Amino acid sequence: MTQRVEEMTMDDFAKATKKTDMAVIPVGVLEAHGSHGPLGFDNYVAEDIGKRLATKVGAILMPLISYGCCKVVYDATVFPGTVSISPETMIRLYTETGKELARQGIKRIIFSNGHFGNSPALMIAIYNIWNETGTACGVLEHWVAANDVRSKLFKRPGHAGESETSVLLASEGASFVKMDRAVVHLPPDTDAEKKVKAAGIKSYTRVMPAPNHGDPRDATKEKGEEAVNSTVEKGIALFEALKTYVRK
Repeated sequence: MTQRVEEMTMDDFAKATKKTDMAVIPVGVLEAHGSHGPLGFDNYVAEDIGKRLATKVGAILMPLISYGCCKVVYDATVFPGTVSISPETMIRLYTETGKELARQGIKRIIFSNGHFGNSPALMIAIYNIWNETGTACGVLEHWVAANDVRSKLFKRPGHAGESETSVLLASEGASFVKMDRAVVHLPPDTDAEKKVKAAGIKSYTRVMPAPNHGDPRDATKEKGEEAVNSTVEKGIALFEALKTYVRK
């Protein structure tokens, strides 16, 4: 049974931390995901993966952090409904949440991240937590963790395209997907982006050219389940590996 921290009393929490030293923190964002995807797209994905992982290993499941940054890696604020919080604020929130758990006996934390733009802030935060408390942390992201099955499952992975929409269809957020509104977007590179890529640069700031990329119409729940299951298995392995890095 999943141990949701917001449903616990203080006595329940004290007992839980005697049984486990692990916690999962889902993190997402409010961001446009095409005409077919809900603004909470990444929240549903992060929470579903986090819940499945916490259930498998008996970890404490923290409440979803539903805000994130949409102006790092790419700028998605040009689309309606996107809410972007500064990376500096998110680093502090992630760090302080982790430190509070560490203070109360949690030694291993995995952030279940549903949004690519959160990754830089999370990488800084997990170092801060470990450096200041000794609690070992990791970031679990389906586009990385399920990389071994993605090439088999998806013809054209992309933001709110076939891959992400499939993963969403495997979550409780599936009921909010409007597949009849799904549109194919294959934005051509601008001249500026072609020059940057020609220079061998993979990471650069750019305005998001379309609210989704690829063909979400190819998405299925079955593909999503396979990708999610692969991600959860990697999360279990990550928790085990983090034992090595807990500082006494």
